[in-house]
Amino acid sequence: MSRKPTSHARLTRENAELRMRLAEAEETLYAIRTGAVDALLVSGVDGDQVFTLKGADHAYRVLVEAMNEGALTMTMDGVILYANRRIAEMLKAPLEKVIGSRIHPWIAPADHTRFDALVWHDAAATHRREELTLRASDGTLVPGYVSANRLPNDELRGLSCLVVTDLTEQQRNAALVADEQLARSILEQAADAIVVCDAQGQIIRASAAAHALCGQNPLGLPFARAFPLHRGAGVAFSLAESMTTGSRSRAEVLLQRNGQRFNLLIGIGPLLDAHSERLGSVITMIDITQRRETEERLHAALHTQEVLLKETHHRVKNNLQVVMSLLRLQARQLSDPRAIAALRDSRQRVEVMALVHELLYRTGDMASIDATTYSRQLSSQMLRLYDAAPDQVTLELAAEGVWLSLDQAVPCGLIIHELVSNSLKYAFPDGRPGTVGIALRATSPDMLTLTVWDTGVGLPTEAPAQAPPSLGISLVHDLVRQLRGTIVITSDAGVAVTITFPQTLAAVPLSP
Repeated sequence: MSRKPTSHARLTRENAELRMRLAEAEETLYAIRTGAVDALLVSGVDGDQVFTLKGADHAYRVLVEAMNEGALTMTMDGVILYANRRIAEMLKAPLEKVIGSRIHPWIAPADHTRFDALVWHDAAATHRREELTLRASDGTLVPGYVSANRLPNDELRGLSCLVVTDLTEQQRNAALVADEQLARSILEQAADAIVVCDAQGQIIRASAAAHALCGQNPLGLPFARAFPLHRGAGVAFSLAESMTTGSRSRAEVLLQRNGQRFNLLIGIGPLLDAHSERLGSVITMIDITQRRETEERLHAALHTQEVLLKETHHRVKNNLQVVMSLLRLQARQLSDPRAIAALRDSRQRVEVMALVHELLYRTGDMASIDATTYSRQLSSQMLRLYDAAPDQVTLELAAEGVWLSLDQAVPCGLIIHELVSNSLKYAFPDGRPGTVGIALRATSPDMLTLTVWDTGVGLPTEAPAQAPPSLGISLVHDLVRQLRGTIVITSDAGVAVTITFPQTLAAVPLSP
């Protein structure tokens, strides 16, 4: 008996009904996965299985969805059967992606061993707790407190339920508390006065030293009221002006309280938030009263020493003037020209030393003199002494920017005196015109070069045999040794004596 063929229209209707039922099934499965239907969808070896919740369990389902902790149910092999919306938020993933996935990718790799021990280590322990770190879908780590329970189930053995409490905010608050405790400890232990002000200049934090400096509890007071500071000349210090600059500043101020005066070094810096917005100012006040008093005592002692030293130079110059007067009186009693010339040279050498002390006394600099002024006055006195006409002998000086210490000025002055006097005596016979030059330069950072030259007749070509050196030449060589220097004498178009010596030196006594 043959089958009756099915009409095309009938097949079309059956196909449409099957498509409709398939769509309804897919919507039902989607609703189960997203939690819209009170049922569990489990993917196993036999395909997807649906477990509906009994009516009495509906209230618990609502509670789990509404609570602030994350919750999930998983099988022995780590497949997540159910997850509430809170755990999906913690994992930063859609709920449908969490349900049906395996648990280990959501656990930080470093905590896999601890997680396995928590869930599967001891079957007799049905309730265990542990702090673990979850890993969200974007890779960020989420600290959590995980509670694991074994659940009995007749249809699928070995179900575990996990409840996760997000500890992110708790740890952040703990870090803030630790930072606050650290900041408070720093303020309490700081030796200097430290004050923190808000944007309005109100004190919100203060160290123990700041409390002591204020004389009362400064918290809550305006800074200007708690610390009425003044700059020099009684000008009040303004915190508001320092805050408007937006940068760190430092100044020396005065604080007068209860008859006491404090010299303070105040530093002001901005207090910024995480977005570099200014919240206020951090102010440090260092008590430099003792240091300032010490500086004032040292300054007074230095001034006294300068006065005494100045008076010493004045008295030395006066004593040398007495010696010069004695030599002059003695020369008037003599008739021997050679003896008179010797006393005259000695008087001039004393005058060179007296000129050093006079310049130190007049300039107020107790340590050094200007080489230019010293050389000009010294050479001018010698030109007058030897009656050198201005149209016969001219003087050239080059010693700009060179200063000589007392240990250098006296030897240099005596050397210049001896060499210039030789030029004036012997370089220009019979009224011959010429030039005498003095140059003192810094040829290197630590060396000076003194050159005394003339355009006269030069040195004699033949010196007498066994002729002893004159007193002046011997004195020059001794003075060069005192300066720890070297001397070079040349005679080409005239005579040039070049002496090089250290810019700083320790005095060497003259040989006897």
